[in-house]
Amino acid sequence: MSERFCTNCGNSLTQEAAFCHMCGARIQEIQGVPTAVPAKPAPQPEYVRPYRPIKQRPKLIGFVVGIVALFAVPMIIMMTLGAINFTDLGTLDFEVNSLAYPNVDLEIDNDVGSLDITFDAALTKLIVVTMEVRGRPGADLADAKNFVSTVDGADHITVSFNSGKRGFWFWDKTVFDYDIDIKLHPSVYANYTVDADTGSITLSTSGIDYLNFSNVNMATNTGKVSMNLVGSTNTSIQELELHSDTGRVDVNLGVFTYLNNDEVIIETDTGGISLTYVDLIVPGDIVWDIQTETGGITLSITQNLNLTVESASVFHADTDTGSITATFVFNSTIGFNIYADTATGSISLPGPGSYYENSAYSTATTLYRFTLTTDTGSVTATAIET
Repeated sequence: MSERFCTNCGNSLTQEAAFCHMCGARIQEIQGVPTAVPAKPAPQPEYVRPYRPIKQRPKLIGFVVGIVALFAVPMIIMMTLGAINFTDLGTLDFEVNSLAYPNVDLEIDNDVGSLDITFDAALTKLIVVTMEVRGRPGADLADAKNFVSTVDGADHITVSFNSGKRGFWFWDKTVFDYDIDIKLHPSVYANYTVDADTGSITLSTSGIDYLNFSNVNMATNTGKVSMNLVGSTNTSIQELELHSDTGRVDVNLGVFTYLNNDEVIIETDTGGISLTYVDLIVPGDIVWDIQTETGGITLSITQNLNLTVESASVFHADTDTGSITATFVFNSTIGFNIYADTATGSISLPGPGSYYENSAYSTATTLYRFTLTTDTGSVTATAIET
């Protein structure tokens, strides 16, 4: 019997072998000859992408965002409606009938609303106040604030008003806006401490002469501040300080006003400033601090009156963004100088350059000194000597 061999690898086979024990090939007899049939390769498994769980936003975050939106949106709407949904409710009145208290401390803190203070020569009472009141629908005028007065001495009275802070919630019916009109008898000699959060403040002498002011301190966050002595002469003021965060400050001190103060402050953050007077009387040196960050400054000063004492009126007018325009009319015996400076803009003075001094400056007893500065804007000063 002939010997058998694997035709795939050449390995010796036994007579009964059906597979090659060396290479694994299957042995078949083909025409009497043992022939190796190579085994089919084992099927390879298909590539399967490794399992990676899909990252999902935690349901808790979405839930929280939804809850916040659910409450925040209505809250914003309610606050907005609470802030703007005000209607006229009527008027409130207040009076101080007796003229026996000419010395008055007038203390006013009004959150929202305008405030006008005027003098009335025909008034037979010391103080008359009328307030236009606005509130939310459903509010009761009886819940609104009113002025109160306290007699502090034989001839002294404190008259005060505090509106409280304005709430935003629409269901709060105890919040009101007040437009206040105050009329004063000409005999009033008052300290004015007036503060407004949103609203204008106006103090006017109504053309009445020989009025007396003690301290005048008026400030507002958003609104105009105005002190108007137009048409009035021989007014007396002890102290003067005016502020506005966002709004103009306009001051006209009339004619022959006596200002017994060594410093006047007039300032605003955003808004213009104007100052006007004719023949101001001061007992000595005085400094004027006139400042705004964004806005122009206008000065109109006429001084034909020589003072009986040596004095220097020093003006510091400064703005970050805005121009300064000054018009001066002086008696030729009054000495004055002007210094101007700007980072971006032009300078125009009575003489060339950024400094001017008149011929009387070195010998005059009544002196005016002006420092006019701006970062962005021009400086223009015109001087007329009579």
